[in-house]
Order: sequence, then structure tokens, then C-alpha cells
Amino acid sequence: MTEFFPDARVRYRIRTEGAKLDNLDRGILQLLHRNGRLPYSAMARELGSNEATVRKRVERLLRDEVLEIIGVSNPYRLGLETHVLIGLEVELRMIDEVAEQLAAMEELSYVACASGEYDIVVVGVFESDAELYQFLSRKLATIEGIRKTYTSHLLRLMRRTFRYRIPASPSTFKDDGTAGSGSSRRPNGGG
Repeated sequence: MTEFFPDARVRYRIRTEGAKLDNLDRGILQLLHRNGRLPYSAMARELGSNEATVRKRVERLLRDEVLEIIGVSNPYRLGLETHVLIGLEVELRMIDEVAEQLAAMEELSYVACASGEYDIVVVGVFESDAELYQFLSRKLATIEGIRKTYTSHLLRLMRRTFRYRIPASPSTFKDDGTAGSGSSRRPNGGG
């Protein structure tokens, strides 16, 4: 089952089932995590497969939205020195509307609806504290439905990655969130 966010500006879909990955898929993902520009021929050689199989697998991983190959810039090298985490309390009846407006803001690199102390959590990057102040007082303050904000300066970045843990087994998750067994295909692409 797939649920779409109502606004097209939000790129990601929420999937309630996991992808069925075999050892070749996991190997491809691990290699691309290390080098997103690795040629199919080099991946095939490393994984003991052939180039056509690896190419088709990468195309399937892209189509199934398991993989996205993008360039990631370094915000510090771009002059974006002020990084913040902002927790927002919002009127619950307006949570989707507020989240959609936040997701459209170029200053924010991460927007998520959450449970717990905050209803929405965002991460923003700015050139300076002055730019952050302008964002908070002139842009964020105009969004209807926000009751309170809690801004934390991120002083020292210890880790920033877009590499996610790849499950070691081919298990998937059922719609109810419990573990289920997935298909087991041969690493060379068969099955």
C-alpha cells in the first residue's frame, strides 16, 4: 500500500511495505553508497554478475524508489554556516497544511511530521544568524497554524549522511508493521 502526500512538492511517498531485496540488490546499494558514479561494469565485476543484469537491477531500484541517485552539496562550502533544528507545535487540524508550506521553503532541508514533544520537526541552513532571524520573524511567523517554535542551533556537525542501513536479510514488512518473509533470489539476478 502506498499513500501519497497531498501536495506534489513533497517528493517522497510513504510506503507501508518494504522492498524485497536480494543479495545482488544489497550489493549494488552498498557500492553506490560508496560511489554514486560507479559504472555498471565495475559493479558487475565487484559483485560477480554481468553488466546487463546490474543495469536492469539499478533501473528497477530507481523505478521502485528504493534508490535515488543525486548530487549532494556541502552546505558549509556554499557559505551556509548556520544550521538549526526547529521543533514546531501546530494546530493539529492544520498539520498537513503547515507541513506542506514548510516543505516548499528552500531554507529547509528536512521536514517531518512527528509524535512527541513537537508536531513537526525541520532542519534549516542559513548563511548567518541574521538570515535565520529574518526567516523566523518574517517567513515562519506568517504561517497560520503554528503555535510555538523551538529553535536549536546545531553547533558541531558530527555526522551527515544519506546512506541508510540496508537490511541484511530479504525480509519485508507487512502492512500491519510486523515482519514477514520476502523472496529469496539468487545473487546473480536469477529468480
